[in-house]
This record gives sequence, C-alpha cells and structure tokens, in this order.
Amino acid sequence: MWVRERLQAHRVYRPGVATAQPKSLPDSPVTQPPTEILHQQIHFSPQPSTAPRRLLSPLLFEMPLRRLLGLSAAAAASGLLCRGFSAAAWRPPWAMIENFVVVNPQPPRPRVSLRIGEPPCASLLIVPGHLVYKPRGPDPVTRELSVAFGGFVKAASGDGLLLLTFFELIGTAASATRGGAPELKLTDLSMNPDVTRFVCNPMSGELFRLPDIDGTKKTMWFSDIGILTQSERPDGPPDRYAVAVLGHDGTEISFVMRRFLSETGRWDKLGLHSPLPLSRRMDMDIPHEAVAFAGRLWWFDVTWGALSLDPFSDQPELRFVELPRGSVTEPVDKERRRELVKYRRMGVSEGRLRYVEVLQEEPFTLSSFALDDDGRSWKLEHRIELRRVWRNEDLSKLEP
Repeated sequence: MWVRERLQAHRVYRPGVATAQPKSLPDSPVTQPPTEILHQQIHFSPQPSTAPRRLLSPLLFEMPLRRLLGLSAAAAASGLLCRGFSAAAWRPPWAMIENFVVVNPQPPRPRVSLRIGEPPCASLLIVPGHLVYKPRGPDPVTRELSVAFGGFVKAASGDGLLLLTFFELIGTAASATRGGAPELKLTDLSMNPDVTRFVCNPMSGELFRLPDIDGTKKTMWFSDIGILTQSERPDGPPDRYAVAVLGHDGTEISFVMRRFLSETGRWDKLGLHSPLPLSRRMDMDIPHEAVAFAGRLWWFDVTWGALSLDPFSDQPELRFVELPRGSVTEPVDKERRRELVKYRRMGVSEGRLRYVEVLQEEPFTLSSFALDDDGRSWKLEHRIELRRVWRNEDLSKLEP
C-alpha cells in the first residue's frame, strides 16, 4: 500500500442522514444492520511486522492511499464512505499489506488496526472478529457448526479502499462420548464455504458489508473481483465506488458482469458482448487480482492479455489488450496457468499499467513493460538477467 499523505482518523455519517455535523459511532461493540458502516478509529501498532523481507508476490498486496484523507459530503452522507477531520502522526511513505487478514483472537479489540511494517517488511490488517464473524452452532436441528474462518485482501482501488473477502467453513457434528464425558465429533465438512465481502477504508478502519452476490453466500468462485472509485474533482477524494466481477455466461461470445454500486446499494447483472475472436476463450479462473487503472477495472489472462471495462457506465464496453509480442502462449490447462501466474504479474506503478514476467529457465530474464498512452500496446522498459541467489540447485541436502 502506498501512503502519500499524512494518515488521519475519521468520523462517519450514518446512512441516509444528510446533516452538516458528523455522527460518530461508539467504540463499544454494537449490533447494526449489515447496510450500515461499522466505524472504528484506526489504530497503529508501534511494533513493526515480523513478516520476512521478500520480493512482492501473490501473498503480498500493494495498495495506494492517495485521496482518502477527506471524502465528499455526498459520499459521507450516503454512509458508504467517510470524511476526515483530525490529523494523525506521520507514517512511512509506503507499505505492503499481507494478502491475508488477521481476525484477532480473544479478547476482542475495540477497533480495526493496521500494523505498519517498516519498509520493505509487510504490514498486517487486523480485523476484530465480532465485526465480521458470528460463530454458529452446533445447530440443535441441523447440527451445523463453524469449523474455520479466515479473510483475505482481494483488491484495492486507486485511492486505497480495500475489498476484503472472508470465508467460513461449515461442518456437521454428532454427539459422542469419550471416557464417559460428552463431546462433539465432526462427521462432515463442506468444502464450499460461506463467503462475506466488505469494503474497508484502512485509514479510518471503517468496514461496509456488501450484500451477498445473487442472494447467496456460496460465491467462492467469484475470485477475480475488483473495486474502483470515482471523484467529482480531479485528484479529489472518492465520491463513489463500484465493486465488480466478470465472468462467462456459458457461451464463448459474451460475458456477464455483476456489479455493486455504492450509490444504489445493490448488485445488478449485465450481459456484455465479447470483443474477442471466437477461436479462443479468455481464461480468468486463476487468482490474479483485478486491477483498477485509468477509470477501468482490468482482468488478466496470464497466457493472452487483459480485458477492461468501466463498471460505472450504463453501457459498459469491454476492451482487450494482448500481452507483449513473445509473451502470448497457446491455451494451457489450469494447472499450467497456476504455475504461470507466479511468474507473470500485472499492476499499477508510478501511474502506469505494467506487465512484468520472469522466464523460468536460466538466465531467468526479467522483463518489464508499460502500457502506452492509447492503451493498445506495450513498451519494453527494462530487461535484465537475474542470477541465482544460491548456486547449489538442491538446497534440501543442506538442511540439518
């Protein structure tokens, strides 16, 4: 996450209350409807993260924070964004956030916290469990109970809003005895978890729970989901945001976009014509975060290229950009795509959309490309050969 401003504490407006005075929510745990902001003032731990120093990987999430210091009154009044008033101490100019979210154990913390790691260490987002999780069971009728719960940072907007996804594994238990003492024995475990999504402002610690996609929590397969913001003023704070996911509709000639707009507070579903040739399918089933850039969300096929659209548009139009010449491959199976995504990444750096790849054989050439201004082709900016960190190919023999 890139932090280019001083971090601030925030207050919020309640949804639907158009007033000139902010109304803050209490720090103590409260029961609120899912459409309301759960406001907690952000807390920064003085202790740096103990995450290892390493190169940016799919396990780390790079996030810019440029314009979250003050949000428009309209956005604040909607209850979906917040407006800043007081200043906080200066913090490091940039940070990387771990992909996973720490759901803190007992005793519950009163607020969301961001544990800043001194660069280049990773930072951790810590979310109080009572804000995102209500353990279940065992149900007296169905015998269902919560088995596991965890969360991940799935996407970031250009302003630094985070899209968080939480998974809950559900199992079934039966009563049993051990040594004469009653106990529960797990008899079944569903590998299709319940999914809940939140939009988070990491500068204020606010969380907004999104409604379930298609009215169901069984939406694990919507992994390539992204978030984009809009502002009424150039370089101003965000006034609205959109969350969107792109997928096939069962045919090769069209796509379906599901989107949530902060101004409507609900999901809708749009069919989109495909700009791709009929001879090839776009494969976006491998986890690579959707990228927010130039007022559009971008989805990446590691073997072919990227599709983009404006999720705010009443008539969204898909555009396709092929990978640089020499990077396009023939379609490969899912297992091979899982391997390729470790060596091919797309993201935003210094205001440009960039594609970086590393060859998997010596001399391990790293190539970095930037999308040109018209958004149609790539320009090679850097190409270097990487040396082995350790010359011995079989490091396992050196283990004690």
